[in-house]
Amino acid sequence: MTATQIEVRDRLEIQDLYAAVVGFLDAGAADAFVACFTEDATFSSTSGLHLTGHEDLRRFATEFHERARRRDVRPRHLVASVLLEQAGPDVVGSCLSFLVETPRGGQPALAIAASYSDRLRRDPDAWRFASRVVARDGEADR
Repeated sequence: MTATQIEVRDRLEIQDLYAAVVGFLDAGAADAFVACFTEDATFSSTSGLHLTGHEDLRRFATEFHERARRRDVRPRHLVASVLLEQAGPDVVGSCLSFLVETPRGGQPALAIAASYSDRLRRDPDAWRFASRVVARDGEADR
């Protein structure tokens, strides 16, 4: 991928967004998670997940947090190697993501390793994800 100039302020806002969206998901802050996406955003994965819009995203975030609570684990996403490139008015991004789960009284363990492929769009208030495709290691076409 060839790096295309992105304003420093935009780059920093987008990098903050990458950290915030997984932090909100891990914390069970479904409304804050949803606010990181455009109204018509799509979210899909190689495991067969296909979501469209805020209602689907809110349900996903709520169910993610509820599953962790039932299993008595603390989820922590780590996002690394964020790459961004200008694509007209949008930005395309990619990164690696690792989900670590820590059971109460136990040791942290890697649950998922994946890559994200994103399209981000700026609205009047902020940058938001317009689409995200999650390719989990072991499931993605190589």
